[in-house]
Amino acid sequence: RRPVKEADSQSLLQGLPKRQGLDVSSLNLSNHSLSQLPADVLLLQKLETLDLSSNSFTAIPVEVAQLANL
Repeated sequence: RRPVKEADSQSLLQGLPKRQGLDVSSLNLSNHSLSQLPADVLLLQKLETLDLSSNSFTAIPVEVAQLANL
């Protein structure tokens, strides 16, 4: 797999409506060669599980801590 650039990683979530507080409790972003977390993930305030395995992360943004249910 080719590494996913930031612009590409944002398109992974394009199908989601752009509003805060979406009722998404589980999100699987594994195996996408991501190096950055798509910013829209931080809008998913009801997120309880987030699978980021098998990606190219060097760090997870501290903002993830804002997802209180995670």
